[in-house]
Amino acid sequence: MITEEFNTFVRTHIEDDLPRLVLDAAKYPGVDVRAAALRIEGLRKIKDKLPEWYACSGVVIPAPVSAEQCSSAFTGEYKQRFITPGTLVYDLTGGLGVDSFYFARAGARVLYAEPEEGLCRAALHNFKVLGCAHSITVVQSTAESLWDFLPDLPSPDMIYLDPSRRTGDNSRIYDLEACSPNVVELRELLLHKAPRVLIKISPMADISRIVTLLPATKEIHILSARNECKEILVFMERESTKTLSRRIFCEPGFSFLMEEESRASAEREALLGNRVPTPGHYLYEPGASVMKSGAFFLTAQRYAVSKFHTNSHLYYSDKAVPDFPGRSFVIERVLPFSSRELRRLSTFYPKANLAVRNFPLSVAQWRQRTRIADGGNDYLFGTTVRTGSGDGHFIICTTKIDEKP
Repeated sequence: MITEEFNTFVRTHIEDDLPRLVLDAAKYPGVDVRAAALRIEGLRKIKDKLPEWYACSGVVIPAPVSAEQCSSAFTGEYKQRFITPGTLVYDLTGGLGVDSFYFARAGARVLYAEPEEGLCRAALHNFKVLGCAHSITVVQSTAESLWDFLPDLPSPDMIYLDPSRRTGDNSRIYDLEACSPNVVELRELLLHKAPRVLIKISPMADISRIVTLLPATKEIHILSARNECKEILVFMERESTKTLSRRIFCEPGFSFLMEEESRASAEREALLGNRVPTPGHYLYEPGASVMKSGAFFLTAQRYAVSKFHTNSHLYYSDKAVPDFPGRSFVIERVLPFSSRELRRLSTFYPKANLAVRNFPLSVAQWRQRTRIADGGNDYLFGTTVRTGSGDGHFIICTTKIDEKP
């Protein structure tokens, strides 16, 4: 049971050393200090992920794992673009309730369904203290049994699912068909119940396989923050067919139809460079969402930049491209990859950020051989370059001129 006294204890000791707090449990008679420590650990995990929830003194996190698996404020707010005020949304994998909260914030009426009683209690409590309980109905049920349990439910405008990607021993699962609930098995039922279905899946999932398993897919949204892919959203519509053109949304301002990359790839010879870039030219590194999307040749085509090599997903040009969907750098020097150049490299760059793309060494091996410290304002890229005389390995030394969040 969630009590005000217990919550006060948790908030009072939220900055404490947790092992010491547990060892000193005898000082706090009447308080389950171990349970409080778990709550504190969970709250710490949402401090940056869900700052509004963290700042609300009444919010409770029943277990650290629920905080690890929930959506962030960034991804929750992104999903609001799928909501029209007044629509009815079923969140069939309620969990901590973050997505239900953001759907309600966007003006939706939400049914939150979750099989675990403890999570249902916590979600109901949190919705009240966060001021959105009037828009969310909490039901304890699995996604598979909801309509058996409540056969007269009104038809929703959209169904949302975030299938569990963890096994019983907390190992990660990347196969969509192995997640729970199995949305591949449920896809026909879901589209029968609602005209629109939104599914959150692992950022490690293969996009081509997603489309094969979920042929009603209309859009795929790849969400990244701080150049790290966070999640993939699959948007399906009842009317979608296997021949539908599917659009992939990546970095802000960059989206494409899947067949566009196929067409660009057919023109790869015109998009590949055939020389080594020189100092003063610009190097471009695609953002994490573009990398995940696989739009490698389309990126070169759209932004009039040259690809270093078929398998080197870096680009260069002799002029700046201000709206490139990723990071931009000025090339300071270009060195051929050799033992001699490696030995000299730390003289010029005692500290630098290293990255490799289609290169003989890993970053760890490169650092070990050069003793270059991590960090600083210099960025060194080890990559393979297609030149007029064949392929060669080079180290491209740059400074960053732009970085998107």
